[in-house]
Amino acid sequence: MKKYKDSRVNWIGEIPAHWEIIKVKNLALNNGSLFIDGDWIESDVIQETGIRYLTTGNIGAGKFKRQGNNYISEETFHSMNCLKALPGDLAISRLNEPIGRACILPYDEPRYVVAVDIVILRPDSKYDKEYISYCMNTVGYSENASIMSRGTTMKRISRGGLGNFSIPITSYSEQRLISNFLNKKTSEIDTLISDKEKLIALLEEKRQAIITETVTKGLNPDVKMKDSGVEWIGEIPEHWGITKLGRVSDVIDPEPSHRAPAMAKEEGFPYIGIRDINPDGSINLETARRIEEPALIAQENRFTINTKDIIFCRVATIGHPRVLKKETRIALSATLALIQYKPTKINYLYLLYYLNSLPVKIQSELFSTGSTRRSLGMEVLRKFDVILPNYEEQIEIIDHLKKYITNTDIIIETERDLISKLKEYRQALIYEAVTGKIDVQEMLKEIEQEEVSSS
Repeated sequence: MKKYKDSRVNWIGEIPAHWEIIKVKNLALNNGSLFIDGDWIESDVIQETGIRYLTTGNIGAGKFKRQGNNYISEETFHSMNCLKALPGDLAISRLNEPIGRACILPYDEPRYVVAVDIVILRPDSKYDKEYISYCMNTVGYSENASIMSRGTTMKRISRGGLGNFSIPITSYSEQRLISNFLNKKTSEIDTLISDKEKLIALLEEKRQAIITETVTKGLNPDVKMKDSGVEWIGEIPEHWGITKLGRVSDVIDPEPSHRAPAMAKEEGFPYIGIRDINPDGSINLETARRIEEPALIAQENRFTINTKDIIFCRVATIGHPRVLKKETRIALSATLALIQYKPTKINYLYLLYYLNSLPVKIQSELFSTGSTRRSLGMEVLRKFDVILPNYEEQIEIIDHLKKYITNTDIIIETERDLISKLKEYRQALIYEAVTGKIDVQEMLKEIEQEEVSSS
């Protein structure tokens, strides 16, 4: 029976008796191999070809994210004396949650330039980079990094803080065994997650198609149609009208200055962005940033959040309308618009369905501005075209869509729940493996036997 000992590190717990604990700063004792800084690259030197420039957005938790397409010239590289990051390097992000996350740079390019908040770690030969990356992406490690980070709006961790973190270590051969096991198992889990995400995307497309057909054509297939005069709407029932969003609702800008208030140093009050609002409109208070009460009162003096109010994201991830379920005092991020329907003009559920339709998506794409971070101006949003049936037909449309959409929503929510469970299992598996709590050698043998028997 395997013997264990106390690691004396809270997030690690017990480890096998022959394992050790090592500080990250002792993983790379060779000169110029520990936490090599990235470079401060200004936007005016970014171009479309040359040496690939990576930002913290490319550094995923154990996975390189292939996003962005930025480069700098050879001339800039040499004049700025940039760090030459190499494929196979272990890159660590000191900024943005999860802080301290790490991944190995891919072999897509012969070299890279990395942003200033990325550090490169080139561990000594007795340490496996993949194993270290798995350690750095465990939940406990990430939580410690978040606690140690500093900053109000943009939290980051110092190189010294990173260096003082501890990870469990065993022989190189056992590190490789664990890495191989986790590569195989996490790949299987990631494939399952990807399949479910594709299914959700298809269901959401179907959902939008049903909504669009209903809110643009109505429920009577024999009704006489007319040209709406709007290219992205097409024909609508003859007796329906077209109006503007600002005429059937009050579209409120939560932060007219478009600047986020200072974040609270301690508890504070929730400052809600779209990522903090669940699909059902409930608020995830755990992910929300916090602000001081004076900033909250400033919003409360400008407007009141009511039952049946709709939230619409107008920056970056545009759209995602939801009826907000407010259960405590909250402030709204400058990235959101608060839409308060006018009961004499429109039903709030009809408006919610309409905001989920293709005409709204098209308008969002046509009228948003910005290259890397798209945004919709408040006045532009107020001028969005809204198809307006009479009130009785709005109720009929709501009843019809509830019947057909509810089942789709249940399936989507079930798939999301399964994805969440798979991600939790993935994290638990990584933790159990890198702390020696499971025998990966035996598990690999079982996997090989299963593969042989199934072939």
